[in-house]
Amino acid sequence: MPQSSTSAHDGADINASFAIMLQSGSRLVGIERTALPIILWQYRTALFDRSNTPVREMR
Repeated sequence: MPQSSTSAHDGADINASFAIMLQSGSRLVGIERTALPIILWQYRTALFDRSNTPVREMR
């Protein structure tokens, strides 16, 4: 897999691979479909929390 220097592209790759991990893992672990968006949102907020300080201040 080619490495990209742009953080936006890296974030897209991470989000895509994480979604695939969740999809395959949900069958094994048995995560409910309604919980997946919540987990994905928490994962995205964790990513934004590192780069943007306003997200941390809003909490």
